[in-house]
Amino acid sequence: CANPPGLVEVLSGAAPTAEAAAPDRVEGLEVIYVRDAQIANEDLFGQRMEDFLARAGALYDRTILDLPPLGGLADGRVVGARADATLLVVRWASTPAQPIEAAMNWLQTDGANPVGAIFSMVDPAAEAMGGIYYSSKYGNYYQKD
Repeated sequence: CANPPGLVEVLSGAAPTAEAAAPDRVEGLEVIYVRDAQIANEDLFGQRMEDFLARAGALYDRTILDLPPLGGLADGRVVGARADATLLVVRWASTPAQPIEAAMNWLQTDGANPVGAIFSMVDPAAEAMGGIYYSSKYGNYYQKD
């Protein structure tokens, strides 16, 4: 299908999961997109999301959810709490420590299972590759008060 239905259609029951899954450029990877940003009158992230995750777990070895920033919308927090594990993605040399700490606290408070964080958009030319810049700039993220 050239333009398969998206996640909202799957969660609302308008399309089956298998019909929405589109092959990616990466061999063996399928993606279900959010086709249109829309506001639904129904709770798509409650029981419907749990049912979807159960179906996806039966169909696939791994299900990865790419969620919106935790500070902007409640959606990421709600869905993250339904996942087996969460991994926080932090923009390199841009995101201050306070929002990262807040996001980790929200995940824990919401009942999610935060297993770690990774940096995105890392500058490979930065001195951090040797560790000195990294430990001075980001070392405090790992210190508990």
